[in-house]
Amino acid sequence: MLEYKKAGDNMEKALYCINCSAEFSAEQFGEKLEQVIDYYFVLELKKELELLSKVEEMYRKYPESKNKMVPLREISKQTAPTNEEIEYWTKGNKPLADYLLTKSINIDARKKFVEKILEDEGLEPLLCPVCKKGIISFKDGKYKGFETKLSR
Repeated sequence: MLEYKKAGDNMEKALYCINCSAEFSAEQFGEKLEQVIDYYFVLELKKELELLSKVEEMYRKYPESKNKMVPLREISKQTAPTNEEIEYWTKGNKPLADYLLTKSINIDARKKFVEKILEDEGLEPLLCPVCKKGIISFKDGKYKGFETKLSR
């Protein structure tokens, strides 16, 4: 089960319907807010899993990229990838490049972790109370006001 903790006062109109664009404050959903948070968290993990699969594919095709496509703070100027290398290896995929150049993780371990969470969690989205069709989601950047973590 996922737990969450509310943080900050900037949650006014933090949520919206992806279908009708109706806006909502976090407080409007009461206990159902946890469902929205958890579902959004799972969607973000699915996006990350896609990136991790692309990383694996890139490493297979371009093994030399594995030692150079790491967070910039961890490499010297001599081993830093050139812009041309980044563009070539990632096929211009900016989110992929940003992910590799900012995250310091073990790709295999992270992928197994994300797959395990997605396998274990059978979460349903919360439907919009206005249009009854769309899914309630966070506006860009508003999810960061909530902390989500696994409890064991």
